[in-house]
Amino acid sequence: MGKSYMPYSDAAFHSWQGVLIPGVVANATAWNIPATEITDLQTLQTRWKTAYADTGKLVYECLTKLVLLMCMS
Repeated sequence: MGKSYMPYSDAAFHSWQGVLIPGVVANATAWNIPATEITDLQTLQTRWKTAYADTGKLVYECLTKLVLLMCMS
C-alpha cells in the first residue's frame, strides 16, 4: 500500500487542512464541486478547528496544573 498523503499528527493535519480547504473552496466552480459539498466541508473544518483549539487549551490547562502541583510539593 502507498504512503498516505494525509499528515499523521494533529499539528501537521491542522496546517495541511488550513491550506487545502481554502484551495478547494476557491476552485469549487472550476472543479464542479456542488455548493452543498463545500458547505459540508467547511462545517467539518470548523468542527476540526474547534476541537483542535480545545485540545490545545486542555493540554495547556493540564500542564499548568501539573507545574503548580510540583511547585506546591
